Amino acid sequence: MTQPVRSRLVFPPQQSVTNAVLSPQEVEVRLGNTSIKGMGYHQGLLGPTLIANAGEQAQIKVQNQLKEPTNVHWHGLVVPADQDGHPEQLIAPSASQTYLFQIKQAGGLYWYHPHPHNLTAKQAYLGLAGLFVVRDPLEAKLNLPVDSQEAFLVLQDKRLENNALDYKPNQQDIMSGYLGQDILVNGQKNTQMQVFQGIYRLRILNGSNARVYNIAFDKETPFWIIGGDGGLTETPYPSKAVLLGPGERLDLLADFSSHEAGSSLKLISQPFKGVKTQGQQAFSLLDIQIEKGPIKPYLIPNQLATLEKIQTPQGTKTRSFELQGMKMSGVDAMPEMGHGSMMMPTGGNTIMRGMHTINGKTFDMKRIDETVPAGASEIWVFDNSKGDEIHPMHLHGAQFQIIQREGGRNSVFSHEKTRKDTVLLMPGEKVSIAVKFPDYKGKYVIHCHNLEHEDDGMMLNFELI
Repeated sequence: MTQPVRSRLVFPPQQSVTNAVLSPQEVEVRLGNTSIKGMGYHQGLLGPTLIANAGEQAQIKVQNQLKEPTNVHWHGLVVPADQDGHPEQLIAPSASQTYLFQIKQAGGLYWYHPHPHNLTAKQAYLGLAGLFVVRDPLEAKLNLPVDSQEAFLVLQDKRLENNALDYKPNQQDIMSGYLGQDILVNGQKNTQMQVFQGIYRLRILNGSNARVYNIAFDKETPFWIIGGDGGLTETPYPSKAVLLGPGERLDLLADFSSHEAGSSLKLISQPFKGVKTQGQQAFSLLDIQIEKGPIKPYLIPNQLATLEKIQTPQGTKTRSFELQGMKMSGVDAMPEMGHGSMMMPTGGNTIMRGMHTINGKTFDMKRIDETVPAGASEIWVFDNSKGDEIHPMHLHGAQFQIIQREGGRNSVFSHEKTRKDTVLLMPGEKVSIAVKFPDYKGKYVIHCHNLEHEDDGMMLNFELI
């Protein structure tokens, strides 16, 4: 089998958040020898990487050049409700909106993407996504690798059929999620990253609609987990593989010093168990070429962040969210059908919608499902113990700490021992989280970040009052 020609990995351009401009638009890009039509926030499949300092005031103008409505959700950032990109807060074609909010959280890797209901999966899949990096004094004090020794990697899978990047989900895609056979890194195919013999900081986003990656190296390479969704862990954790769900981020230090100059290795996804739709085989994510050259030495610290535990004393309010999905072979009970549910024809076939529910309900734009006091701390329980699908659950408007995972893998993993905004539930698992809500008031959502499930209605409103 002929090996594909590898091109050098390119990183999206960077913009300051103090005066940024994003222009959702139709784009045409080269993937290998093929010209592909998609969407972008500029002339590429991914938007610019937005850079912010903790405490800064973000001012980001979004000019919608698409033929359909869109908006922007700042995934993981705690912002006022009217700046969060709720599905009802749409930017019409040819219109614009300027998002204004203060950066009030720790340094970390966040991201942005559209959130118009029934269009989220399509627009994100076609290329509307970008990274949002927050820097803070703690990271600076730790002297973590930066510049050429810090690599931002957005992992996505696509279906590149007939020289097209089409989004046409069928019934099975709605059930399992839209999975592709081609891996893109930073919106590029068949790429190679050059590194010198030393320690690098790899900051990884699972930007896929539905695919889970079990991230590892194909050759022995020491690496340490130093962070997750919402910032740094308390200590570095040595690791060999990390299961990362859609919407989750991973911050790691990899030591390439033991590899000879001129050699190569791969960042891969290892097989994993738990579902039939994916995880059955290993595949390559990115080629890494080792080169000889100057590199700044780095000593991995024993201590990173000090994380304040979210207090949940006896009597703390607990809310439970049962995650449900119909089996393809039949339907036990019809879910409550909200305004977000529909029968959608695709390619001449009728697609049943509203198969994925939370507490038996599908998304209704106007219905408030939970009312929460602003500033409160609560325990929320996501229950997939009876489910047979993967559900990465995402909470808007707040960050949380994972208390425990019961059933299934039955553990809290190293990259989860920090502030989180998205948590992966495999079939048979129940996860309890502690949430400290901000003082902002208004309407937010919780949903499954399998974007086909989200557009299928697996989303609820909650209001901070």
